[in-house]
Amino acid sequence: MAGSFFKWIRKYYNIFIHSIGFLPAALGLLFLLIAIGTMELDAVGWGIELNERFKWLTLEDAETARTIVSTVATSIISLTVFSFSMVMVLMNQAASQMSNRMLDNIIGDKTQKLILSFYVGTIVYSLFLLINISESENQTLVPAISVYFLLLLTITDIFFFIYFLHYITQSFRYEQLIQRIHMRATDTLEGLDRNTNAAIATGNETGGKEILSQESGYYQGFDEKRLLSFTEAHGLVIRFLHPVGTYILKGTPFLAITGNVEEQDLKKILLEIDFYYGQEIDKNAYYGFFHLTEVAVKALSPGINDPGTAVLCIHALTDLFSRIIQQPITAEIKDGQGKTRIVTRQFSVEELFDRSVLPVWDYGKNDRTVKQALIRMLNQLMFIDEESRYKGFLSDKLRELEADKDT
Repeated sequence: MAGSFFKWIRKYYNIFIHSIGFLPAALGLLFLLIAIGTMELDAVGWGIELNERFKWLTLEDAETARTIVSTVATSIISLTVFSFSMVMVLMNQAASQMSNRMLDNIIGDKTQKLILSFYVGTIVYSLFLLINISESENQTLVPAISVYFLLLLTITDIFFFIYFLHYITQSFRYEQLIQRIHMRATDTLEGLDRNTNAAIATGNETGGKEILSQESGYYQGFDEKRLLSFTEAHGLVIRFLHPVGTYILKGTPFLAITGNVEEQDLKKILLEIDFYYGQEIDKNAYYGFFHLTEVAVKALSPGINDPGTAVLCIHALTDLFSRIIQQPITAEIKDGQGKTRIVTRQFSVEELFDRSVLPVWDYGKNDRTVKQALIRMLNQLMFIDEESRYKGFLSDKLRELEADKDT
């Protein structure tokens, strides 16, 4: 039961955290708490003392306060709608001109989400304040501190909107979006290099008892800490047969286990493995390669015909390949005693090249600019391959490309 709960948490945590509504909801709740705090300060008389100390602060009428708050709320709602509309237009343009994969990069932009969330927080603050301004024969509540704080928020929103206009025009150009994919994949690769102490392994060897997949879907990884602890406690070695991101059909071989494993233990193991839709570059660097490929292929389609964008993708792919050539993605996870417990399946450089570069090659072989970029890519990768692990493969690809160039 506990394992099933943790699996549910892992699955929906990523969906929730990366959704466009998470940060606005969080800041909306924060601003609601701030509104309650400022109202409490007004309730104990701090607003009256503030008006008495600073004579130029003359907010003493409930009707005036209500007008100010309602005006601010209406204005910020209009500002938010306009800003969201700009984002939607950019998303539609990126999806039609580049790839649907770019939508995640636009929605996931932290600066944009923070600004829009601040707008939402201001709206929540003002609406809560509006319903708490009361006026009766016995008592009049004029939350002066709360209204003054709302005015400060409004001024901040205006400056945020000016910055938002500048940011959205500069940061959502094609080269910036491509760079964003590149940097996210780079950060993921660096995180893998820092977090593992295992040997390199990319082969297809299995060993042990093959286990069939219990469900169909995209294999998205596993809870490393819990699975490692379980295998160490039971003396097991698990080998995954497919790279992360692979679509697995129910009833096909998925992993192999070495050691004595009971049916109930197998169920616990499968609970630590995640299947869900989505391509999060922050969790799987391979998605960065594939997204760049999709953008490049879309740019080379007859309807778009933008080889410049494809060349930018090739440059980004060149850097990513240089990183895995110089420091390949490790595949073994060891326990505290240094014994290998989990072996993951990684794409070899050859496999990754075939999946991410050859499609661009096929679409751009008749474009001189693209062919020159690919030739330069291969020459650069051969130069940085100091251990000559892939020079033979890269040399063969270079000869093939030059042969295509001559025809």
